[in-house]
Amino acid sequence: MKKLTNTHFSDEKLDLDYLVFNLPRFRTQMLEVAEILHKYGFNSKSYDFETEEYSTILYDKTFTHSITFILENDCWNKDNLSIHFKASNSRRIYELIKRGIFSISQLNCSKFSVNRIDIQYVKSTTHYDSNYEVNLMKFYKESKQTFQTKFKGQPAFIDKFDKSIVLGDRRSSYFLRIYPLESNSALKFELEIKKQTAQKLGLLLQRGYFTEFESMVSIKYFNHLKKSLSLKTDFTYWLLDSLRLKSPKPKTHLVSSYLKSYFLTETNFEELQFYRLLQFISFIRSYSPLGKQERLNDQLYITVQFKLVDFMKTLQVNINSYQRKQFLQFFDDLMGLPPYSQQFADRTFRKLLFFPVVNAIQETTNGPWYIQIAVAEPLMKNYYPFHFPPSFFVYTSTINLQVKLSIIRSFGQEPSSKKTYLIQSFRNKYKKRSNSIQAQVKQEILEQFKELLKYKIIQPNFKILINSNNNNYFVNKPDIQLKDIQEAKVIYFYEIIYPI
Repeated sequence: MKKLTNTHFSDEKLDLDYLVFNLPRFRTQMLEVAEILHKYGFNSKSYDFETEEYSTILYDKTFTHSITFILENDCWNKDNLSIHFKASNSRRIYELIKRGIFSISQLNCSKFSVNRIDIQYVKSTTHYDSNYEVNLMKFYKESKQTFQTKFKGQPAFIDKFDKSIVLGDRRSSYFLRIYPLESNSALKFELEIKKQTAQKLGLLLQRGYFTEFESMVSIKYFNHLKKSLSLKTDFTYWLLDSLRLKSPKPKTHLVSSYLKSYFLTETNFEELQFYRLLQFISFIRSYSPLGKQERLNDQLYITVQFKLVDFMKTLQVNINSYQRKQFLQFFDDLMGLPPYSQQFADRTFRKLLFFPVVNAIQETTNGPWYIQIAVAEPLMKNYYPFHFPPSFFVYTSTINLQVKLSIIRSFGQEPSSKKTYLIQSFRNKYKKRSNSIQAQVKQEILEQFKELLKYKIIQPNFKILINSNNNNYFVNKPDIQLKDIQEAKVIYFYEIIYPI
């Protein structure tokens, strides 16, 4: 079983948008419940399904929040009292419960349940362009097709007038809507969670397990959207980011982040230094015991201490005086990180000073070197979008290093799950080298793609652009062979996006 990742709504920019509390056989106590909630700043009204009329119960013009009691007329639930908290009202009651100001137990209903939870993400569309509506409708059509493939028999409807899409039956456990807010300023992704799923999540809320409640609601939200929507457009890149960050990264794997497009165009020395940084970050993620924790300007730093030789052995480096000197120089350079401060950049911690204090200590002559280093807490977490097989943790030659970096860059430069590997451009760097070197380069590229397939990091799905006699054409294949490496101009491959 996967370990639950503690997630708060605020971390993911998620918000509650609706809550429904169900109080069985409580309709006769509606006024009593209204009075309790009125003390916490909620006006109240009722809506009768039979008469289709609203009635005011308690009202104070100074109050900014309200609730609605929905009175059903079906025989099986006509005695139930259903309390609806809409939009900001749902967020307000949750805040009061979470802060311990209001307790559900005050309602004195032993069979209380949560019957609906709406969770939303609002994606800004401030960068409006002339093709926005065309692209939005394309996204809707692709999502409708994706949804109906995954959820056979479930309805899906696109409203071109309202520029919205509805995916699912409103009576089912999940009901997804996407629609623009005023003036196309934002696009709202709203999921209704109902029935037993909502009731189970509601138990966490009732018992005060707020971190678990927010984590589980977030997981349900992200996983349902992953199954329902097309992930091929920039309308869902935010969703890809969240799924990537939450996906577990094995401790033996190399991790990496987003990279700017102009990165790794410098010298071999700088490429090696950057790879060392990735190796070091991957190394300290699993290193224990952790040292003391300190805060600097509200940023937590964790001091880690280890033997230099342990790090070198992990990277399968020969232990000699030359290599030891090179590694000591690497740690000496970490404090400033001038080549990386702008270029190695995950969106979460782009502007952090990663390593404010670095000490290299040799307690006795000819004794082991110890590295004592303060590391920004985000670097120690599992929040890395990309990871690579254990073979990427080390490199065996300069060509092996450069091939692996070229693949890492193809992952880190694009937010889409479709990746572009400019293989011809990379191979052209070696066109003046010997035939044996060129053959080695091709073999290395092939082996690294085989590793990515083996560890299920990429899909068995390749789209290969081939140029023959000045004519470009595509070949689609489930695997890749040496012949493809030789003939390809560009290789498109697809990252596997796992559910949380």
